Amino acid sequence: MQRNILSAAVSIACAGMATQAFALSPSDLNSATTSIVRISGSSATTNQLIAFAQNNCVSGSLAHLTTSDPSNFALLCTPDTSKISGLAHSNLVIVKNGSSVADLSALASKTGYPFLDVFNSAFKGGCGSATAVPATSEYVDPTNPGGGTRIALPGYNKYTCPLTLTSAAAPDMGISDVEPTMLVSAGAVYGVTGAQLHALHDALLNVVVFGIPVTLELRNAMQAAQIASGTLPSSCAVGDETEQCMPTLNHQQINSIFTGNAVDWSEFGLTNPSGDNNIYIVRRIDASGTQTAAKIFFLNTPCATGLITFMPSSDGESSTAANACSFATPPAGTSTVHEGSTASDVQICLQNHNANHRWAVGLMSVQTPAVGDANTDMRFIKIDGVSPTNLNVALGRYGFWTEATLNYTGTPSGDVGKMITALTAGFSNPVVLRSVNTKFLLTNQLSTSAEPWAAGVMAPSLLVSPGAVPLVNTGNLQTDLANVYTTPVNFYTRAITGSPNSCQPPSTYFATGTLSNPK
Repeated sequence: MQRNILSAAVSIACAGMATQAFALSPSDLNSATTSIVRISGSSATTNQLIAFAQNNCVSGSLAHLTTSDPSNFALLCTPDTSKISGLAHSNLVIVKNGSSVADLSALASKTGYPFLDVFNSAFKGGCGSATAVPATSEYVDPTNPGGGTRIALPGYNKYTCPLTLTSAAAPDMGISDVEPTMLVSAGAVYGVTGAQLHALHDALLNVVVFGIPVTLELRNAMQAAQIASGTLPSSCAVGDETEQCMPTLNHQQINSIFTGNAVDWSEFGLTNPSGDNNIYIVRRIDASGTQTAAKIFFLNTPCATGLITFMPSSDGESSTAANACSFATPPAGTSTVHEGSTASDVQICLQNHNANHRWAVGLMSVQTPAVGDANTDMRFIKIDGVSPTNLNVALGRYGFWTEATLNYTGTPSGDVGKMITALTAGFSNPVVLRSVNTKFLLTNQLSTSAEPWAAGVMAPSLLVSPGAVPLVNTGNLQTDLANVYTTPVNFYTRAITGSPNSCQPPSTYFATGTLSNPK
């Protein structure tokens, strides 16, 4: 049984739906009939933003306008007025670009930023023909994957458009993996005055879970060593794609890798048959919320000062090219650290390292589908013996997560104000969360047919009514998984005072069930 099952009948029906009269196309982009909202920030929320549009637009009207740069895209649709009301025009286009912090100064100062020039005739005329994306389905009964599926979100059309940018438009709002004040404290944002920072508002949006991906050959070597040592069960075999057989590194080992204090795999009792035993690091640029989240979790910085920092990339390799890290032999002077602007850059680099038999460790959010899906040559591992699943987050076992925020200035009105209201409510909709979560990969297939709800994004507990949240830690694993799948909510929060604070140790907001934990 596959995850996110789509029957041929559903696919055909959705393809037909996309051709109906209300399906929008790039030619419908018109400033006189289309409200526009420009969102900068986190690339980790891309799939959730698409799912939000599927759920909040008139069924079949959505067009996803992609470009050669995954961080630059647009979503054009006719909004469902029962969910997004009061817009100035009958159609809506959401234009997205950026990473968590590279754009924060533009948001705070309301200066120009490179967004897609969607009303430009060259942009509209350069889009290719539509490709129908089928509906997203979900299990009717999450405890019975064989019991059938239902459509959760409608299908939509996808276009490939030219990367036609304008720098004249300022962001209307931004999304960051951690709150703006923390990004500034981390030294990831420049050019923001105290007054501008004070004028920024940050509203809780969603919970982003992060993890440690490694190259496939390294994962296999770790499995072999940990099966032999008894760290993994003897019933595991090299290549097993189950959560039980997922290898682990502890917090201290990961700290040592990312700070450069561990430089050779022999320090962990491993020997690469290729003869290259260097530890290669694939992380994000400093202007990334993922990077800041990792600094907070692993190094406690900027929550405390005077601490060791992450190992820098000395060769300046921060390419977003598809051939990043693809060298057969590292050129002289090449750093073992690669910085990626987006999560897809990290995935590409890991895959290229694996193709050349180099063992590399990365940093990225687990809610980013892997390039090539099941064929990708990277796998997530456990931290301190705990896998990055929604259940482990909800139970307080896994702590590498942040409460992402929607950022804006002043008191927004008009279309911007309406969209802020819609986004803060719509991102936590269980249908949106579930449909996005079924597309995530932790191992090759941690979400198996018997466990299709294992990983993904979650709703912050402060945005959810306690009465709407089923218990976890009931004493029955399948019940717990089904409860977290049905209503993906983090039972813990760092926003104890109501405001996001990534330095605040998490505390429970909801009761988690029984004291016993037999799992």
